[in-house]
Amino acid sequence: MGYQRLSPELKTLTPVWTGNVKGKCDRLRETGLLGSLRWWFEVVVRGLGGHACDPTGEKKCEYEEREGVEKLCAACRVFGATGWRKLFRLEVDGSGLEPVMASDRGLLLPSGRCHNSRAGGWYILPALYGTFSLEFRRRRSGDKKEEEFIQVLLGTLRLMERWTAIGAKETGGYGVFKTVSGLNFELPEQNPFGQSRGASDDENGPAALPGLTDFFFARVRLRPKEGDWWKKFKEVELTLNKRLPCKGGRQQWMREGHFQEWIEKGCFPLSPIVRNWLRYAWYPRLKGSISEGLIFGTAEGDRRRRTAIGISHAYRLENGLWEFRIWGCRPPDLEEGKWQEFVEGLHEALKPLNRQAGFSVWRNEDGLFGCVAEPGELVWREFNSERDTVSKISDGWDFFKSLVEGKEKEDGQGSAGVVGGAE
Repeated sequence: MGYQRLSPELKTLTPVWTGNVKGKCDRLRETGLLGSLRWWFEVVVRGLGGHACDPTGEKKCEYEEREGVEKLCAACRVFGATGWRKLFRLEVDGSGLEPVMASDRGLLLPSGRCHNSRAGGWYILPALYGTFSLEFRRRRSGDKKEEEFIQVLLGTLRLMERWTAIGAKETGGYGVFKTVSGLNFELPEQNPFGQSRGASDDENGPAALPGLTDFFFARVRLRPKEGDWWKKFKEVELTLNKRLPCKGGRQQWMREGHFQEWIEKGCFPLSPIVRNWLRYAWYPRLKGSISEGLIFGTAEGDRRRRTAIGISHAYRLENGLWEFRIWGCRPPDLEEGKWQEFVEGLHEALKPLNRQAGFSVWRNEDGLFGCVAEPGELVWREFNSERDTVSKISDGWDFFKSLVEGKEKEDGQGSAGVVGGAE
């Protein structure tokens, strides 16, 4: 039947990270990219009514010839399972990437809190910035279902480009990208997985594994008030002014040259600053009944939990604007009503407030952005929600296609232009 090749070229908007067994990102690894691509494909499949197993769980798929491929879930049929090869081969060319903030380990961005006499904070990791290409190669089988799955897979990559990120540590800011060329596909006319499931079909909460209709996706735009706007964040002030918040030994902190290296690439490590403000300044004022660990994650003993929301680093757009992304999915043991309470509060916190014609301020003007930037725009996408800036979409397949197309408003206006490098 011949071979099909597709070679999209991608450009990083925030540095991409894929680590080795020692936790270092010395090159781009196929496994890190495949892992995130499979995870989001599984999310899409479940949201569209299909079955995608947990490949790390006890009920993962295994291929048996007598039962055929129809017994495999859609994700395993595409990405492979025990006894079954994936439908495509992926090769990565990262020769167009270069390190950002090269060092043997991460550098500390302090939070202002102390932990056992040591400064708390986040380690900003050395990562890669530039262009890279992915080559998908597959043998044409003539199977209509497989062809539809591959087209949805490519659509999933486009969804990641528009709303999330690729690679490891994507929820921590890394891996936002745009397609330069070569990502050509055509989605099926109809949902190939059956009937889309709603975001709140289960009264006891969503399935333990996330589906697309359980997510919200947002782009937050801001216009810096001055050239060195990033120096106004208290976390940056701490490290630049060398005001150690704790007694004890010094750690390897970020310095101005490290920040400048990011800015010259057209990006800034904003993710932990946003997360710090949301968790410790905004969330306590929300006065909700949800444990913060349920939303923001925890690493305490047996209660280890991954964060329910991803926050990207910031990247430069056209016309002096900057943007970062937030996306999230309701935890499986959280009631729909309480999740909606959290999401509504987050939406309000990020939404610009028009006080009078031609003048906007942040609803959180005394918090994260007040002394740093003026509000640009909030783009909000959410299944079957009045908050969605395009429209209230109640069909999962239509919602997926809208996300793939990158729609932001009811008129279908696309995303703001992105620029790279120094201005």
